[in-house]
Amino acid sequence: MIFFLLLTAGIVIAFSIFFLFFFLKKKKKYAKKKAKFLYIGSLFFVLLTSSAIYINTSNYWLGNTFLNKLFNYNTIENQSIVGMDVITNLIKELEKNLKVNKDSIIDLEKLAQTKFLIGDFTGAAEAYKRARDLNPQNIEYLIGEANSRLFLESNQITKNTLKLFNQILEYDPNNLLAIAVLADDFYIEKQYVKSKDYYLRLLKLLEKDSLEYKDIENKLEEVKSKLNDKNR
Repeated sequence: MIFFLLLTAGIVIAFSIFFLFFFLKKKKKYAKKKAKFLYIGSLFFVLLTSSAIYINTSNYWLGNTFLNKLFNYNTIENQSIVGMDVITNLIKELEKNLKVNKDSIIDLEKLAQTKFLIGDFTGAAEAYKRARDLNPQNIEYLIGEANSRLFLESNQITKNTLKLFNQILEYDPNNLLAIAVLADDFYIEKQYVKSKDYYLRLLKLLEKDSLEYKDIENKLEEVKSKLNDKNR
C-alpha cells in the first residue's frame, strides 16, 4: 500500500515539474540555460524518486545481479529518456564551469551524478573523488565514488575500493551493499570466518521473503561447508 502511495506521489510531482518546465520554456524572459537545467533537474528528481521507492521496498541492490540491473537502468533506459545530446551538452557546460572554478562543489556533484547516470563510471568516480577531497565529511560523495569504482572493477575489486566500502560502514554500519561487497571479498580471500560473520550480519538486514535473502543463505551455506572442510 505504501509503495503505491509513494509511486502515485512521485508520478504527480514528476508531471508537475515537467509541466512547469514546458510552461517556463515558452516565457521569453527565462533564459534557455535555466530551462535546460530545470529539465535536467526534473529528470534527476524522477529517476531518484523511482529508485528510492524501489530500493526502499526491496533488496534490489545486492550482488552481481544488482550490478547488471542497475547498469541497464542507469544507462539504456535513462539515455533513451533524456537523449544523449542533452546530457552531452550538460556535461560540457559543467566541465566548462569547472575550468573557471575548479572547486565548485555543486558543479562537481552534478557532473558526478550525470556521468554515473550515463554509465561513465570512470568519470563519475573521478568527479566524486574531487568532490570528496573538497568535502571529506559528505558520506554521499564517498558512497558515489565507491559505487562508481565497483562498476569499473566488478570482476576484480581493488584494495582501494574495498577501503572505501570499509569507510562507508564507519558512517553507516547497515549499508547493505558495503556489507555484501566485503563479505564476498572475505570469501574470495578464504577468510571464511569473517565472511560468515558478514553474511550473517547481512541476513539480519534483509527481508526474509526476498530473493536476495535466499541468495545470501546459499552463500552462507557455502562458507559453512568450507569451514567444515577446513576443520576436518
